Amino acid sequence: VELKKGQSLVAHASCEIILRSGDGVVVIPSGASGGFTDVTKGRDAVNGEKVPQNHLFICPRSDGRKIKASSTVYLMVRGYYEIK
Repeated sequence: VELKKGQSLVAHASCEIILRSGDGVVVIPSGASGGFTDVTKGRDAVNGEKVPQNHLFICPRSDGRKIKASSTVYLMVRGYYEIK
């Protein structure tokens, strides 16, 4: 999936994402509990944190968690998502 700078991939529950190139940041909506699961590091990524390349992220809930592109990014995605 290609995102242009400023676009976001809004993930739904169980969506899996790997950032292959470019720069993106984690966005967690207010009121959501926890972060965006970075399976590669074995921890939750928090709001505003840079998404490392080639790390597997899994969205735990369909509550608006997203990855926002700071530049053009290419992502591998499995599961349901929306681009905004």
